[in-house]
Amino acid sequence: FVAEPSDPMQIAKFKVIEGSWPPPPNGLLMERSALQFLKLKVGDKVIVTTTNNKRVTFTITGEVHDPSLAPAYTGQYGYAFISTDSLPLLGKPLACGSFSTTFLNNNFQLLLRPTHY
Repeated sequence: FVAEPSDPMQIAKFKVIEGSWPPPPNGLLMERSALQFLKLKVGDKVIVTTTNNKRVTFTITGEVHDPSLAPAYTGQYGYAFISTDSLPLLGKPLACGSFSTTFLNNNFQLLLRPTHY
């Protein structure tokens, strides 16, 4: 999910358990069930592969809990949160639009989608 660093998160809310919002441009916050499911931890690096096959390394800089999301094991993939500051690294425009990005780790796909348009 993608959000502006200044987004007050009135609708799409998550609780930061470790780290802080927003993460740095090369960082992401991962939903706690995804960390467990994918056997990852804060500080690990993941490779994001965009829809145009650009590969970017991100560091997991924190853990969050989003009660609106199903646990990662139910969908067999996890969720991560980045700010719009990360979009240029992914070759995306600064404005949030409709897109999906996949990053591969441990043979699982994690989807990054905008939280608002």
